[in-house]
Amino acid sequence: MGVSVVIATYNRLLPLAELLESLSKQTYKPTQVIIVNDGGSSVQAAVDAYPELSIELMELSENVGHVEARNIGVRAATEDFIMLCDDDDLLLPCHMERMIANMNDADFVSHISHPLDKNREDFFIFLSNKTLEYKESKGVCSSWTFKFGPFMKVLI
Repeated sequence: MGVSVVIATYNRLLPLAELLESLSKQTYKPTQVIIVNDGGSSVQAAVDAYPELSIELMELSENVGHVEARNIGVRAATEDFIMLCDDDDLLLPCHMERMIANMNDADFVSHISHPLDKNREDFFIFLSNKTLEYKESKGVCSSWTFKFGPFMKVLI
């Protein structure tokens, strides 16, 4: 199961490089990393610093906004799963591995971490059989009915 990581960026070279560093340390490696430079300054230096990642750089000639830039990247994705990242995200080395493990019975998985609150743990949201479940690492907290027609597997 391959993972396409889609990153929209605009004039944030250093945070982007930190994200690429965290992607390079993943225990489950992405098979495709798509960076959509949304009309900003060059990010080629960050791309060149991580030859071990299969990076595809898409340079937009004008700023179209992060939503459209992300959509452009999603349309270029070729793998079974798509993981959307902001250019300032930092991932623990086991992030993708844990997300993939939770995709078996889900159409959508989201990870929320709270690094400033040591009493809170990681949370996942799973979408399975049109039910949205809010899960904590210690078990299901609650669940809701959610109308959703799955069209692709997405990791966030």
